[in-house]
Amino acid sequence: MELIDAVRAELYSSRDISKLLAGCACLSHFVRSANQGLHKSSTLGMLALLANRFPRVRSATAEHMYLALLSLHEPSGDDENAIHLLSSNCWDAPTSATKDVRKQLYAAVGLELPPFMLKECTRAAKAKAVDGEGNYAALVHDVGF
Repeated sequence: MELIDAVRAELYSSRDISKLLAGCACLSHFVRSANQGLHKSSTLGMLALLANRFPRVRSATAEHMYLALLSLHEPSGDDENAIHLLSSNCWDAPTSATKDVRKQLYAAVGLELPPFMLKECTRAAKAKAVDGEGNYAALVHDVGF
């Protein structure tokens, strides 16, 4: 557990791509662990790397996580869903384009969304409520009033 925590701490806000790729490979080995603590911590680290600023790191992380989930002895239906999400998305796209997929991955691997992602969800809900008023204004404008 200390090794995973040390790797995650070292990768946190790192800009060294080779270090990030090596850390990704290291964490991917622990995703297969039977120990739930190791599995959860390494999976959280991998999901964090899927939001990295570098497309190369996101692609490598998706590939490593895909292979790690494939090699589980008894993959569940949720693991199959996670495998599908990892393989069917373009991880070279901007992080804003993969945000919804990352949220689905958290659910598929049985982890709760981190607090910062929950805040984004509530902000988006508030923005939609305000946008409803904007839609009415746009409708009035389109009609010509």
